[in-house]
Amino acid sequence: MSGMLRVLELPARLQEELRSTPGIGYEMAQRIAQVGDSQFQEQLVTAAVAGESVGRIRERIASFRTTQGSTSSSRPKTRTSQLIQLTHREGNCVASLRAKRKPGAQEAMLEALRQLAEQVRADDSLR
Repeated sequence: MSGMLRVLELPARLQEELRSTPGIGYEMAQRIAQVGDSQFQEQLVTAAVAGESVGRIRERIASFRTTQGSTSSSRPKTRTSQLIQLTHREGNCVASLRAKRKPGAQEAMLEALRQLAEQVRADDSLR
């Protein structure tokens, strides 16, 4: 029961992404909801929507918890309000950009998007 409540405490946008993506089950949603860091929850949802397996999500969570345990007092967490994240889904493809909210962020995001578009155009395996 507490797992269900945690899932319901996720931001509505993340709940909707999890709910509307085929192949994402309750177990994965529950594991993502158990992570206390909203920024990492968003990363996990993006990975899950992109098709990452439950096993791989578990590994990422375990690694994150190990890292957080050793560095939690040494560096402050980046607050979600300090980040800009844009995500777009087209069929089974998900594109996501994230940047710190600071001067030059828009230009950096546009440049990253241009470079990614070039990589997609140049990749013959996608044709």
